[in-house]
Order: sequence, then structure tokens, then C-alpha cells
Amino acid sequence: MIQLKDKKYLTAFYTLAATLLHAEGFRVSFAVAPVLSDKDFKSSYQKKLYEVWQGAYDLEKLSKISDFLTIMAYDQHAQSTTPGAIASIPWDMEVIEYALKIVPAAKISLGIPTYSGFWYMGMNVKSGRVTIHYDSVDFKTVQYILNKNKLYLHWDDINQVNYSFYDANGV
Repeated sequence: MIQLKDKKYLTAFYTLAATLLHAEGFRVSFAVAPVLSDKDFKSSYQKKLYEVWQGAYDLEKLSKISDFLTIMAYDQHAQSTTPGAIASIPWDMEVIEYALKIVPAAKISLGIPTYSGFWYMGMNVKSGRVTIHYDSVDFKTVQYILNKNKLYLHWDDINQVNYSFYDANGV
């Protein structure tokens, strides 16, 4: 991850790369982190993400030097959050709406996740305590977990995603 403090270096690198690639006739795209705000964050997690990843991407400058930007619209929830959607529809809409304030619509490509989040309880080796763990899992693994545990998918009307849960050894 690239931190906010390195924004100018990342932008300079992308500018040089785009200039050289365009000179050779290549089209240039950049994959950028999803951003919801550059201030007034909804949670400490979103503020942290901005400082250690999202804020390093200067969307305005990168959109000017590239042919398009692919916004990696995922990691709404991950290891350091409560369990939840990897990329809910409301989250995606917020990401797109923010980007449209800065980037021309014709230059936006939405990167969507092809994985799910799997949260489970387990022993933290360092602390010796039971804690929540997170893994990203592919479709085949999700199908295996669902079938093995005879689970059904439930629909979340608000986030517009499927989810499931089960009890394993009282957890």
C-alpha cells in the first residue's frame, strides 16, 4: 500500500510512465483505490484507509494523464472491520459518485471483486486469545463451505448482497 505522504511520488511515477507509454502508442490505465471522501470520514477505518492507501491516488491528475482509471471498488469490510459486504451496492454508488466529482465519466472503469469475505473465530497465536479472523475466499470455496455446512444464502435488501452464517462448535 502507498501512504498519503507519498502521493506526489506516486503521481510523478504515473506521470512519467504514462508519458513514455503514450509516446509509444500505448493506451494507459491506472487501477486506483476507492475513495469516499478526503475529509469527514464515517469511521476510523475509512480514515485509516485514506491515510495508508486511498489518499495516495490523485484522481484528478491521474485521470488527466491516463486513458481511464479502474476504481478498485472493494474492501468495504476486511480484516480490521466488523464482518460485512466486500463491496455493497450502496458502497459502490458512493465510490462512483465521489469519483464523478473529479473524473470524467468516460474515464471511469469499475473494478468489482470476484471474491467473498469469510470471518471466523480462532486462536490468535501471538496473544493466546480467541479473536475474529478474516480470509478472502473464491466462489469455489464459498460453494464448498455452503454445501459442507448445508447453508443457504440470505439476501440483504439494504446492502444488496448475499450472505450466510453458521454455528461451528458454539461459535
